[in-house]
Amino acid sequence: MLIDKIKSLLLFIKCILWDYPVYTIIWYYLIYTFIWKFIIKWLLWEFIPFRFILTKSWEKISPPINPETGVRPPATFLIWVSGIFSVYIALFGIASQRYEARVDVIENRANSFFAQLGIKEIRKETLSRVPSIQTMPCPQKPELFKANTVIESLFFENVEYSGIVTLMKETLVIWKVYLKDVNLSEVDLSEADLIGAKLKGADLFFANLKGADLIEADLTNANIEQANLISANLKNADLENAYLSEADLSEANLSGAKLKGADLSFANLKGAELVGADLRETNLNYANLEGADLEGASIYYDYDELEYVDLEYVDLEDIDLVDVLYSITLPYGEKFLNGVNFNNAKGIPGWIKSSCDESGFFHDSYQEEPDEEYWNHNEKY
Repeated sequence: MLIDKIKSLLLFIKCILWDYPVYTIIWYYLIYTFIWKFIIKWLLWEFIPFRFILTKSWEKISPPINPETGVRPPATFLIWVSGIFSVYIALFGIASQRYEARVDVIENRANSFFAQLGIKEIRKETLSRVPSIQTMPCPQKPELFKANTVIESLFFENVEYSGIVTLMKETLVIWKVYLKDVNLSEVDLSEADLIGAKLKGADLFFANLKGADLIEADLTNANIEQANLISANLKNADLENAYLSEADLSEANLSGAKLKGADLSFANLKGAELVGADLRETNLNYANLEGADLEGASIYYDYDELEYVDLEYVDLEDIDLVDVLYSITLPYGEKFLNGVNFNNAKGIPGWIKSSCDESGFFHDSYQEEPDEEYWNHNEKY
């Protein structure tokens, strides 16, 4: 009985406090008053304390009249402000000196790099130093009339020196045909003009190649793991046997790219252009191909040799596969389609549709025999 009475009382309180608009407004007003008066106002006015700062500031501007002499003492506000400004100027000087000293170190390293670049015997090792020079930490450049830059330069984490990042990027563009087997891991080549670059066997692990122009570049056997290739132009690029695991190739142009034997496992190819790309023996395990264009992509070169791309667990949701799955001659009975997401994909042959569950995932466990249309299509290729 006691429990029922407590429940009834709580329900009554809830109705009074929350269910009626008038009481709700009163309740919100009481909460607002409490928070403002006892928390925010006390915190700002007393604890920080703003009241002391404002009171003392006003006394500097307009000092109170001396009751004994009846004379108002002279204002000391300008002296007080000039003292604060002097402290700020001193902090700016320290920040500037610290910044210039670090820039000198970075530029000396760059000068040493350029001096060694002309020596053919050590050119590869010299070019490999570019990422380490680009990532040399430097305080933010302080600006006199931007107090936040002075504070950030003195007390916040160092950043990359943008001037040297750009200079090193331009240097690699000039020497782009000499980058074979060069270690460029974590290099910044975003938006760089690398058309026809020779990067065979290069190490581009975690490199920033966002928006880079790599048309017809040679990237065979290159390590491009976890690289940022968002919106990069790799049209007709040679990526044969390249390692692109976990690389971000979303919105990239891979039209006509040679990807035979490449490892694209866990890669993000969302919205990528793969028209006419050579995907024979390519590893696409767990890759995201959502919205990618695979029109005319070559997965099989010779049906008898059964050269195939591993599409297990690949995401093909919303993809347009009209005439693609026929032209690439998918063999019946192979497990490489197991777990592929065909949800909302267009142009899927009937034998694939019948082997997908309600969510659009392919299961080889109940794969059916390909239909006549499939075999008739394959006879053309």
